[in-house]
Amino acid sequence: MLLWVVRGTDDNGQDLTAVIEAATRAEAEYMALRRGLPVVIVSEATSRDVTTARANKMLWKYSQDARYKAFGRTVNAVQLACLVLCGVLTAFLVLRSANVNLKLPFLKQAHAAPTSLVLPELA
Repeated sequence: MLLWVVRGTDDNGQDLTAVIEAATRAEAEYMALRRGLPVVIVSEATSRDVTTARANKMLWKYSQDARYKAFGRTVNAVQLACLVLCGVLTAFLVLRSANVNLKLPFLKQAHAAPTSLVLPELA
């Protein structure tokens, strides 16, 4: 789906501009006419057109914006969780290599019975 800018004038001669999300130019023109906007020019919207239409509440989008973005790309929740986990592990390994003593409660060694299989009377 592309964003199309529809420009026209009303009965008083005032310029009207709306940005409509549609698959084709004809669909964008039809949607504008259906909403009562007089259509003069239909073209692909630029980022400036989208910003202006959003400020004037004339941006008609039907798909949701991406919930999560990383490095300028859309990611889902699982990918985001993996990226966060990789970041935490990287920070942990960098601190560990710099001989920084990290006391993490879930990484304690368990104090168990001796694991030696040699019987005490044989030793």
